[in-house]
Amino acid sequence: MLNEVFGIDNLGTDFFVSWATSNLLFALFYIHKARHRTLISLEVFFVTLFLFVPIGFFSVFAAADINDVATGSNQFRLAAYVGKAQLISSVGVVAFFFCYYLFRKTSIRSSTYELCRESFTHFWLSRSTNVVAAAILLGFMFILMLTGAGFGKGRDFALEHRNLLFLFNFYNQIAGFLLFNSVIYAKLRPGLLSKIFVVVFLVCSLFFGTRSSSVATLAVATFCVLAAGRSKKIGRIAIFGIGIIVAGIVIGLVRRAGESTVSLAVVGLQIFYGNTFSDVRDFAWLLSSWNGAYQFGSTYLAGMLSLVPASAFPARSEFGWANFSSLLSGLDREVHPGLRPGAFGELFFNFGLVGVVLGGSFAGLVVGSLARKAQQAAVTAPGSADALISAYACFFLVGFVTYIFFSAGFFGLYVKAALIILGILISRAMRSYRTPIQ
Repeated sequence: MLNEVFGIDNLGTDFFVSWATSNLLFALFYIHKARHRTLISLEVFFVTLFLFVPIGFFSVFAAADINDVATGSNQFRLAAYVGKAQLISSVGVVAFFFCYYLFRKTSIRSSTYELCRESFTHFWLSRSTNVVAAAILLGFMFILMLTGAGFGKGRDFALEHRNLLFLFNFYNQIAGFLLFNSVIYAKLRPGLLSKIFVVVFLVCSLFFGTRSSSVATLAVATFCVLAAGRSKKIGRIAIFGIGIIVAGIVIGLVRRAGESTVSLAVVGLQIFYGNTFSDVRDFAWLLSSWNGAYQFGSTYLAGMLSLVPASAFPARSEFGWANFSSLLSGLDREVHPGLRPGAFGELFFNFGLVGVVLGGSFAGLVVGSLARKAQQAAVTAPGSADALISAYACFFLVGFVTYIFFSAGFFGLYVKAALIILGILISRAMRSYRTPIQ
């Protein structure tokens, strides 16, 4: 029974030692946060979503034969590499916590943080901005639907028509940003109109058909609001989080199979053995076919050039992470966006263990610094506008940390940075126009 669920026969000492080490660190981290009553905080969100859930919890299911529902015949080969994938990931976890605790009390001045606060306060969190943004995004969605994309099928359609992929990705990033922003606005200015904004932007996000731009964004924004108010409702939040996970799974199943009803058994199978939390398994999948040649940053360079259309610069697609991971895994690049090997997989394939250590250390430093800023505002005035906007800025910026984990996200970095700059320029221009020259 245990072997069927966990694939214990396929796991070696390297897996159990590294898994136990990681989970000891996770346990100490959560105990520390519980003692200080900060379980609802930015750092807990980051650690749980990007480290504990994929590396500390779901990795134990990665070697089970039943994973072949997602990996096919590759499962029997990759199972032998799950231990190595777990070991490498655990090295990154250790590096993260070392720098997080080393620098968590260090206050680092950040002009980027202040610029985000300015952009949010004076532009994006205004009623007029959200009205105009809703109208523009709805128009954008209808234009994309005229190309032939069905509701909830935006990403699939874009992958089939790659000449439109840039446009659809641009839409997806804006929709996710505006959905998150609308949740913060709704908390600051409760009312019917703010609820309408949330619904409109959620619908627009669902058009693209990915969990990250819809239910996941809604969940993160809600967690951000709770962190700013120093919420203590742990049980309700846990139930809410599980509900979001199940909703995301159902959306994925419906999108792929076109089914309107999905059984509980299928949802459970997808949660534990599907592609939602398969980071360590996918890492092992890539390791099983890897020839040992490091990429030395080529996938990150391709990500940095994501604003350049592939038709104008074919080398960008050739060296990109999606192409690299698809080739290693034997998947069809034309219809598959590539594998996601967790927080430290791409770092390893580019720079080896040195990259894993440096990447984990950098993430620990930045997350610790941003968490300190968010916590200071929340402690001073829990639930206030200042605390909420500070949490908003910190959650927004911590998303940038993930781009060292996943180079495919660089396109989102550029779009979101442009939105922040746009907000600053327009708000400053309006204030300058309203202020008479002395």
